[in-house]
Amino acid sequence: MKNKYYPNLASPITINGVTFKNRIFGAPMSNPELDPDCHMREEDIAFHANRGRGGLASVCIGLGIVEAVGRSHTKEVILYDDLSLPSLKRMANEFHKHNCMATMELAHGGKFGAARSHSAAKSTLIGPNDELNAQGVPVKAMTEEQIEETATAFGNAAKLVKEAGFDMVLIHGGHGWLLGQFASPYFNKRTDRWGGSLENRMRFSLLVIEKVREAVGPDFPIEFRMSGSECIPGGYDIDEAVEMAKMIDGKVDIIHVSAGIHENNDVFVITHPSMFIEHGCNVQYAAEIKKHVKTPVAALGGINDVDMMEEIIASGKADIIEVARQSLADPYFPEKAFSGKKDDITQCCRCYSCFYNYLSNRNYCCAFNPVIGDELEHKYGFPATTPKKVVVVGGGPGGMEAAVTAAQRGHSVTLYEKNSKLGGQIAHEQHIPFKKDMYHFIEVLAKRCEDAGVDIRLNTEVTPEEVAEMGADVVMT
Repeated sequence: MKNKYYPNLASPITINGVTFKNRIFGAPMSNPELDPDCHMREEDIAFHANRGRGGLASVCIGLGIVEAVGRSHTKEVILYDDLSLPSLKRMANEFHKHNCMATMELAHGGKFGAARSHSAAKSTLIGPNDELNAQGVPVKAMTEEQIEETATAFGNAAKLVKEAGFDMVLIHGGHGWLLGQFASPYFNKRTDRWGGSLENRMRFSLLVIEKVREAVGPDFPIEFRMSGSECIPGGYDIDEAVEMAKMIDGKVDIIHVSAGIHENNDVFVITHPSMFIEHGCNVQYAAEIKKHVKTPVAALGGINDVDMMEEIIASGKADIIEVARQSLADPYFPEKAFSGKKDDITQCCRCYSCFYNYLSNRNYCCAFNPVIGDELEHKYGFPATTPKKVVVVGGGPGGMEAAVTAAQRGHSVTLYEKNSKLGGQIAHEQHIPFKKDMYHFIEVLAKRCEDAGVDIRLNTEVTPEEVAEMGADVVMT
């Protein structure tokens, strides 16, 4: 039976024998921290599982590295070590508890591999050409033997992931990573059969797809991530991307269309659209590619509105919507949408707090969701056995979130706000177009306060003496 709220977005899709319960997939998100051996910790498993718990049809773990020289960070899941199996099995089991399919991204940094590792100065990286990368690390052009070995490494990694109980692999062929480096006229300056024409530049990606298919068999879904345009002078555009997609059409099971080159600061905000760029700005690339292929196409790029997601699927621009940051702002947004609770969805405002904390503090974070990064702790939270009288002073986002949390745990909560409206400083963002998602957030919080039974006292400024006379068990300011 079709969902009455979002009939297209909520409809199942079967990909190479695997049925995904709806059309919203969790795009790859990597881990800022792992254990010393680069295996997933309980904290990491809890983070990803929380994304799967809220109704996503699939969640992809980002940056599973297929060989050591391809590591671009100090903390990435290593898929060239069988000792990764136990934590990966735990991860797959957690997803399956929620009827969420488990996907792993297979990646290789190429010329960007080991660029941030402690041994970078001593490393010789591999890529299409002999060069020094931006960090001054030498890069050697891959030989025929190395190309074959690396393609085989992708296949071996896929076999490991399948053994761990995952349901799909995603081959990272975009964003200027190794396969993208070969496919790109901007990066690839080779004059042999691996460079020059588009057919030659795509030869490595096709070899990797072949090796992965051999490793996982005919009945295991393979997703391929590509950039619909590199968005830089000298890079390929949508016309060439269409030809690339035609080359892999029928050889993979999903063509996942992103945009840009990750290591280029000028287009980072296109690959990961900022609040200054229109929502769904990269859907155009998926929509154009879909006109030319039979393989299901996935679109993504800062999409946070379920109505927009429904329209993309209904109009045939794409078959699947992929989200990353939106699943941080509200991991439960699919279930809310499909059960008629759209008004309770927290929409990502694309503020980059998650990126900042990932890079600077090495943790998961969301400016709008205090649970992110503490999923393991919240997993074992229980309602209060003895309800208390709670007073919250201040009706900004922090005060409202505190009031809602306390009320949902069974406490009696009164919130005092000196102004005539809740929202604090964010209330002033109402008329700024690129901050509309921020303003929407305080509207959602205000409704949650009302639904949770919080006693809201507007136009009421209280003094410490008045608070003391209230006899509250807990006061939060």
